[in-house]
Amino acid sequence: VTKPEHWMFADTGMKRGDVVLVVAVAVLWFEVPLRGSLALLFAMSLLYVLSTLALGLFISTISDTQQQAMMTATFFFLTPMIYLSGFIFPIENMPAVIQPFTYLIPLRYFLVIVRGIFLKGIGLDVLWPQAAALAAWGVAHHAFEDNAARAVAASLATSKALGRLGIPGAIGLAVMHAHAYGTP
Repeated sequence: VTKPEHWMFADTGMKRGDVVLVVAVAVLWFEVPLRGSLALLFAMSLLYVLSTLALGLFISTISDTQQQAMMTATFFFLTPMIYLSGFIFPIENMPAVIQPFTYLIPLRYFLVIVRGIFLKGIGLDVLWPQAAALAAWGVAHHAFEDNAARAVAASLATSKALGRLGIPGAIGLAVMHAHAYGTP
């Protein structure tokens, strides 16, 4: 069992040095000029990772197995994030109906930040709207994930209490569902 104090930075990439490695390969191997602040790039990378960490915690909260978590993450979150963020296709070239949905993708804001720092050399004075959106996304999703985790914990506690009372499994599942989602 992973201790809660290890969740925050367990796989953030900052601990493992992934950001340092990617920046080093971009600058030294591919000779992409880093025109902006390296410290700002690291700070914004940490903000992005912490913002999207809530997504991983939410997926692990709603998943029963590791395989289910991987499938959920891949099909419902990672693939749409890549396609809708502007990473592969420019957002301006997407259908007008889809463009508003791109504002829900945190990678959209991070890509603007990385391109701005790396290629244009601009600072936080210009990138603050993207940084604020990324921070707001993270705070909102951490709160959402916290509520989902509390609902699951309450359902498990209800299930254990019903089991101690000898209530059959089907009735117990119906009670847990009603408690977690507010529906019968």
